[in-house]
Amino acid sequence: MKLSSQQIEQLRSELLEMKADLEKKQQQHARADNQQASGIDNHPADRASEYEEEVMQQTFQLADQQRLEEVRASLKQIEDGSYGICIDTGEPIPFERLAATPYAKRTIEAQREFDERAQAMTNEQAHEETMRSLTDAETAAQRNSNTTARLRKEHDAF
Repeated sequence: MKLSSQQIEQLRSELLEMKADLEKKQQQHARADNQQASGIDNHPADRASEYEEEVMQQTFQLADQQRLEEVRASLKQIEDGSYGICIDTGEPIPFERLAATPYAKRTIEAQREFDERAQAMTNEQAHEETMRSLTDAETAAQRNSNTTARLRKEHDAF
């Protein structure tokens, strides 16, 4: 069911509020990053804890940046009239879904399928990486690979 103008206005308001909050967080992170540069050497254990905290903060900042981009894209879609339409199926995204996640780009079903495909790709990539690490760094076609050297040694033993 197509969104009413009142629903779109409500969602636009939520998106604008999200955008303002995320931009404010970005500014706070930038100020904190500038203030953190101190020349004092700390104990290595303290530095490790600080590093762990920095990595965690960078992860949060990246998530915030991605969400800000999604929010901005949704606001642009409101302007061009394509907001609330699933990018995969072309079906309307239900208001209830958009009320929960105003920057949603897909229906729940399409998002589920998208996530499953992404997970399958991740699993496939992990498998390929595992297989690569189990094989020789050199290819079997090369004369001096570990595998061909072992085979030659075994052949010479007979």
